[in-house]
Amino acid sequence: MKTILLLANAIYVFNLSPLHAHQEFATYQLRATDHHERGVHGNCSNMRPKTIEDLRDGVVIDAYDFVDGEEKALGLLGFFNVDIKKHERITVIEYLQKGSSPCNNDNKIYGIGARLMMRVTSHKRNARLDTPQQITASVIFGKATVRFSMHTFGITGPGVAHLNRVGSITENTYSSFISGISDLLAEAYEGSKQYVISPQLLEKK
Repeated sequence: MKTILLLANAIYVFNLSPLHAHQEFATYQLRATDHHERGVHGNCSNMRPKTIEDLRDGVVIDAYDFVDGEEKALGLLGFFNVDIKKHERITVIEYLQKGSSPCNNDNKIYGIGARLMMRVTSHKRNARLDTPQQITASVIFGKATVRFSMHTFGITGPGVAHLNRVGSITENTYSSFISGISDLLAEAYEGSKQYVISPQLLEKK
């Protein structure tokens, strides 16, 4: 399913596949920290992006759906030990700034960003849950219950505290997530001491 979402005068295309998230799952997967340099040797390591200014391939906003049995795929996005019940579905929104680095006739992909995980339990059969806005509306009208968790990757420091949290979703949660990570990246570009930037090695799917 393809959903087009209008945000801040820009159009983003979300590819949502609830039944096949493990197949159509992210274009890029976050690799574990202790594997960051595996396969990146010699000049490859020296050429890797080290600052936010090195990430020149643009910003990507994407969404992924997961259902019962797809917990391992969800773990690749950094949400571990999550048990998805049969009546639940999990939607993850990823806001990623990425860059590439040539290595052994290939491009290694690095990135920083944040992810919002929404655990959705529907109470009504007619609840529309295809986009973050629809999920939020379903909560407001009592058609669904949603718990959320946020975390950053490739970005640490005191300035990320507001993006690493959990709670029950409200009408402002999604918009606050988007504006929060957008502001964070802007401040990081300006050299704010509130953030430590360390682009993470991502792997092509």
